Amino acid sequence: MLPGITAWLIILFPIWGALVVPKAVAYFTIAFLVYWFYRSSQGAVLGLKGYLKIRQSEKTSWYKKYLEHKPKPNNPTWAYAHWRLGMVYEKLGNKEQAISEYEKAIELDPDNKEAKESLKKVK
Repeated sequence: MLPGITAWLIILFPIWGALVVPKAVAYFTIAFLVYWFYRSSQGAVLGLKGYLKIRQSEKTSWYKKYLEHKPKPNNPTWAYAHWRLGMVYEKLGNKEQAISEYEKAIELDPDNKEAKESLKKVK
């Protein structure tokens, strides 16, 4: 019963407090509004930062970035990455770059059937 009474006293504090201690209610209300303005502003800034990071990430060619480093043992090979990059270029309508990537994939892995098929399809 005590937690219920305490909760209702806190919820109704602006009403009964305005009659008993109006200055305290005014300061509390101002502090509350300033705090939530700060928190909302902070959320807006963090949201904007996240949005800008996403936009920057969309501009990054992740396949090219992957090709800058030697693949780890359980990661896809460079031939696979070149083949996938060729597929991306093909979907974007850039056939010259797609052909170049497929040829690099075949050069790195002459047994790569997918790259050979994709190269035949583009040419």
